[in-house]
Amino acid sequence: KGAARFLLDFLIEIPAGLPFAGRWVTNPSHSPENAFLKADGTTAKLTYGATMDLEIVHDLFTNTLAALDRFPALSAEDRSFRDELTRALDRLVPLQISARTGRLQEWIEDYDEPEPGHRHISHMYALYPAHQVSLQKTPDLARAAKASLEYRLSHDYHPTGWSLAWMMHLWSRLLEP
Repeated sequence: KGAARFLLDFLIEIPAGLPFAGRWVTNPSHSPENAFLKADGTTAKLTYGATMDLEIVHDLFTNTLAALDRFPALSAEDRSFRDELTRALDRLVPLQISARTGRLQEWIEDYDEPEPGHRHISHMYALYPAHQVSLQKTPDLARAAKASLEYRLSHDYHPTGWSLAWMMHLWSRLLEP
C-alpha cells in the first residue's frame, strides 16, 4: 500500500503537445542500462514513461487492488484508496506496439536503438515476471513481445547469466522452447 501511494504521488500527467497528453507516466524515466536514438541522431537515456516503469506501476496497482479485494470490510479510507488506484490504472499510458516494427516499444515514443542486441530486455517485465502480457489475454502484445525477443537475438545478443535466465522465462511464457 505504501509503495502504491508513493507511485500515485510520483506519477505526472503528460502535458499537451506530447504523445498521450493527459495520461499518467513516471518522469524522469529510463529503460535500465539501455539507450535510444533521438530524431537528431543523438543518443539519450532519460525520457518520460519508459515501458518498464509503466509495467511495474501497473503490476503494483493491480496487485494492491487484488490485496484490497481480499478484505470483505474495507474502511472508508481503503475504499477511497481502491477507487484512486482504479482511476490511476485507467490513466496510465498503455503498452505500445511499434507501427514500424511490430515490436513492443521500450519507450513511450517509437525510438530506434543504438545497440539492437542489448542484453537488457527490461520492457519484457509485463510478460515475465508480471502477467500483463499473455498469449491468452493479450495476443497482440504477446506477438509484439515475441518480435522484440527475436529482434534482440538476431542482433549479436550477449546475455549475462541473469538475462539468459530471464530470456528462458520469457520464452516459456510464450510457450516456446
